[in-house]
Amino acid sequence: MRFYGQQRLFELTTSELERYREKTRELDYCAERPEKRLLAEECREMVTELEQRKNRMLASAIRRRQREEIEHALDEAEIDAEEIIRELEGESA
Repeated sequence: MRFYGQQRLFELTTSELERYREKTRELDYCAERPEKRLLAEECREMVTELEQRKNRMLASAIRRRQREEIEHALDEAEIDAEEIIRELEGESA
């Protein structure tokens, strides 16, 4: 990830996800009580939401990385083209 804040957010999302998964397992174990079943369902929904957030963050980081690599390649190609133009101008002079 590019910025410290994004990395930290990703780490928090990951730790939050693990916490909700653990809580879901606990509540599923005690699911004979209706209120525990409801809490387990809410935890499962939160796990799903956090997994989606984590996946979006990863996809965004990948796209950003690819964009940076393409921009870098274009910059290098432009520098190469400028060098070739200078060489050709030097030969014709």
